[in-house]
Amino acid sequence: TQMDMGFGTGWSFFANGGMGGQDLETGQAWKASTDDAGFLIGTAWRMDRNWVFGGALEAAYSQADFARNLGSFDANSALLSAFVDYRHDSYFASAIFSVGLNSSLDDVERVVALGNAVRVERGSTNSDVYALKALAGASLISHGDFQAGPFVSINYQSVDVDGYREKGQRSTAMNFASQDRDSLLLEAGLFADYRLGSGNLHGAVSYEGELKDDGRSVAAGLNSLPGSSFKLYDIEGSSYFWTLNLGYSASVSESVSLGINYALWEGEGDSRDQAVNVGINVDF
Repeated sequence: TQMDMGFGTGWSFFANGGMGGQDLETGQAWKASTDDAGFLIGTAWRMDRNWVFGGALEAAYSQADFARNLGSFDANSALLSAFVDYRHDSYFASAIFSVGLNSSLDDVERVVALGNAVRVERGSTNSDVYALKALAGASLISHGDFQAGPFVSINYQSVDVDGYREKGQRSTAMNFASQDRDSLLLEAGLFADYRLGSGNLHGAVSYEGELKDDGRSVAAGLNSLPGSSFKLYDIEGSSYFWTLNLGYSASVSESVSLGINYALWEGEGDSRDQAVNVGINVDF
């Protein structure tokens, strides 16, 4: 989002914060909701009119609650990112690499009903995450203040969650094996930019196809029965996404610019995500 807003000359500092929530549902198996919050700070250096280099640090927190009081967990993460942006005449390209510095799943609670009794099993674990996105495009249509053209991107993400064992040896206490999720999205779309007053209006629509949509499995067992194990198979995400981005950025002074961006993702079934970002950029 910040790269879409653009950068000034010399050094720039930027910040972005947000709050939101998600409603998750998989058939009749389970439902969950999350409360999410995140804050990002970053800096960029414009080497010349074509090249910009920078980095950012993001802290994110999510609290997830399962329906029917079946349990909850907290997710905490810190992500470090480095990016490069290149623009020359009608061509542009960019790349972002992100790595998790500290990602943990804390206060995991699994509620088990045994007749009229209720047991709560607890545990925690950690995860590793990294991602790489590269994008390129060209402005093939130019008429006055209006520009439009195609773009393509590739977006790879990998998450590895360590296994963990719930506390104690009660008959309901379980252990869970490690698991991993890899995603490789190939995106193609069209963008349009229009110079409006002292700012720039940006829009884009695209289609993303998942190239690594193989189902994964999760193994689990009982602490009280060493060697016991079973697996849940064919856990899959959406195999495609339609995306829409709308944004506007404008300079309010020689060194300060503001921007707002709206994004919508539509996947299989009722898979949907929306986000609004508001940012400020200060040059010196």
